[in-house]
Amino acid sequence: MATTKRRLRVLVVEDDARVRSLVEDILEAVANVQSVANVAEAARLVAGATRRYFDLVIVDCLLAGPDGRVEPRGIDLMGDIHALRPSLPILAITGAGNVESIIVAAFRNGARDLLYKPFTIDDFRASVTRLTLRTSRRHAPPRTRAGVARVLSFLSEHVGQPVTLDSLARVAALSRCHLSRTFRDAVGISLRTYVRNLRLERAQQMLTRSPGASLTDVALDAGFYDLPHLDKVFRERYGVSPSEFRKTRRQQRSA
Repeated sequence: MATTKRRLRVLVVEDDARVRSLVEDILEAVANVQSVANVAEAARLVAGATRRYFDLVIVDCLLAGPDGRVEPRGIDLMGDIHALRPSLPILAITGAGNVESIIVAAFRNGARDLLYKPFTIDDFRASVTRLTLRTSRRHAPPRTRAGVARVLSFLSEHVGQPVTLDSLARVAALSRCHLSRTFRDAVGISLRTYVRNLRLERAQQMLTRSPGASLTDVALDAGFYDLPHLDKVFRERYGVSPSEFRKTRRQQRSA
């Protein structure tokens, strides 16, 4: 996965022991993984490490506190890490239901990519490879960062509506080319892929929470052209059709 023989050094912040074990198993051949279950320990490790000690930090967006309550502690931790080590890549992971707000908050706080639980091994490896192979870049100027943040907020509020690169460039107050380039640099994936993933998440939520909605309504409400378009993209992402996904969720609820 790495381009040099040196093993990657990865910090995993996750309160679910099963997920920590899965990440360690996946990265065993290429990385030295240090796993912690709480924010305080992670913050101490990052603050105490030399500037380039860690190659990647993987953070669960929602973590349990001392009282057992699950809160967006991981989101706050990302902001602290990014402020301390702006060049250190952060991979956010989440199983949260309100995924749109989580996406915006994670990327605003410095995450460069985000995976949804349960993620596939291939998706996880691809994300780690992309983030650890990335060469360091100069930090984007405040105007550019603000433009990307406005686009993230706009997309979260208009996820099911048609958008064009021209309209998003106006939201960002940037040129089309500059927005495309800086969005990928800031978020870790292309603008087109981000919009597609956001719409897929909306479709997934509707399939789970609105059992009476027709599949065509789900497709249109999530921003897809029609049901065949949703079916094709949904299969590519999740390996099953929307109808199969809905059936599986119904079986899980009734079990």
